[in-house]
Amino acid sequence: MNVEPRFRPEFVLLIGVLAVTTSSFIVLGAKSSNGHAVDRVSLAMFRVLFTSLISYGLLYKILGMNPHPKMETTGSSLLERIPSPLVVIISGISLGLHFGLWFISLDYLPVGVSLALTNSAPLFIVLLTWLFYHEKSRPLQIIGVVIGVLGTAVLSWESSYDTDIFINGTLYAFLSAIALAVYLSLAKRGIHDDGLWKYFGKVNFMAALFLFTWAMTTNGFEPTPQAVLNGLLLALIPGTIGHASFQYAMSRLKSALVSVSILGEPLLGALFAWLIYSQYLSFLQIVGIFTILFGIYLASSNK
Repeated sequence: MNVEPRFRPEFVLLIGVLAVTTSSFIVLGAKSSNGHAVDRVSLAMFRVLFTSLISYGLLYKILGMNPHPKMETTGSSLLERIPSPLVVIISGISLGLHFGLWFISLDYLPVGVSLALTNSAPLFIVLLTWLFYHEKSRPLQIIGVVIGVLGTAVLSWESSYDTDIFINGTLYAFLSAIALAVYLSLAKRGIHDDGLWKYFGKVNFMAALFLFTWAMTTNGFEPTPQAVLNGLLLALIPGTIGHASFQYAMSRLKSALVSVSILGEPLLGALFAWLIYSQYLSFLQIVGIFTILFGIYLASSNK
């Protein structure tokens, strides 16, 4: 007898998309008592620190939750020869770079543009899975990468008139996507070794150490109440609820549907940014965003 799931997976998936979309707005809304923006690197540090405590301390240690999928091993791939602690270190630094660079870019770019560039990670995953796991790319994936890169070029050219916007906005968002791709590509090996929540907790803690060092050596670490509160919100809503919702949906829906739904974050982000902050997109920005999203769709395709 088939048992209906307690929650419809489509509804849970929608909750996940909405949860991750809140990230940009929690970051932009993080203001100190004098109205100045909370230091973005310090904010990112608290996000991953609280995510580490929730994942490792609560979900893994207290509740005993730790899905442990195994990957096929051949002994010939590059990633299988890297020691497990080094995988955690590289993943943590990559995750820290992703959040730090992305949070900074939100102060220079419209939300939709920043999210489109940051979510272009699947374009680089195609290359990294070949490098790490020797997985061959399909022609459709390669076409998707080329299209996505063209979309990135459009957004880069559109912002090239202003050096600050290009470097702190476009370039940082682009580099955050590469960092995210490295983190996601290493996840298969890390989860194979430690299990989902244990690995997730360890990597986020390593990311917190990296971001703390980054903050201390640049603008200075700012442990303000606003940074702590908004960091906690980022860990709870997009970090835990969003991540758990996607995991739940992935186990009950076709992976292609889940992959496509994730593309809704830049679109919803652009819509909410228009409604809340009156952020308007130029024609070239709209073209660049949709070109990148179409490239991501092709690069993530299982066909």
